[in-house]
Amino acid sequence: MKPEIAIENFWFEHEAFIRNELEKLVPHTPDENPKKRREVIEQALGVEKNFVREVFMAYSRWIKEDPRPLVLWDIDDTMGKAYGSEKWKTRPCLPLLLEDLEQFYPLEMGIDSDRTVRETQFCLGMEIGELTTEEQERFKFLTHGEMGEIQKYLTSDQIYCSRLEEAAKLDERIDLLKIPQEYYEKYSLGSIDKIRIILWLTQQGKNVKAIDDMDFAKIKPQDNVFVDRETMMPRFLY
Repeated sequence: MKPEIAIENFWFEHEAFIRNELEKLVPHTPDENPKKRREVIEQALGVEKNFVREVFMAYSRWIKEDPRPLVLWDIDDTMGKAYGSEKWKTRPCLPLLLEDLEQFYPLEMGIDSDRTVRETQFCLGMEIGELTTEEQERFKFLTHGEMGEIQKYLTSDQIYCSRLEEAAKLDERIDLLKIPQEYYEKYSLGSIDKIRIILWLTQQGKNVKAIDDMDFAKIKPQDNVFVDRETMMPRFLY
């Protein structure tokens, strides 16, 4: 299906539902102006439309590649509300978007986040066994399965933690990967960590794409979707 048609059909079917979800998700303020609130809702809907469009367009390109890509999604500020908030909130377009992507552009989906792998698995609702004492403390504000609606679209063994100390536990060679010096001058350390994971997977023969709000996603626009803070990040959930 042409992406333009997929996008048009998506909003024909789901716009009313997503608008209703935004009404619930956008916080109320005691002295809010009803007109101002409507403007905030419309702005949030515009952000969702931008995000849906960019992801559909990217997937429609990537599906033509050989080998078929692995698409690594970031979690926080990409899939939903920023980590560290009281309760996780999935951006309302995401479950519906993932359902359509699986139908029209079926690509392998993974996660590359700065959360530990076990933390991500816990939030996705996977069974991870007994929590350590440290995890019990760190996970006390999390709910098991709070991101469960995303799990069925993921390849369960393609969940990565980009933080170097965690990634090196997966493969000590990750710490030895040579990163171009100019990247250190252009990109944040968080981006460098994610670049390491992508390079490592590429060496394993994977054709890796990324959907992320970190600035490394700007390096190759044809291979990544950069979740811009102003136009695509779900800041309306804060």
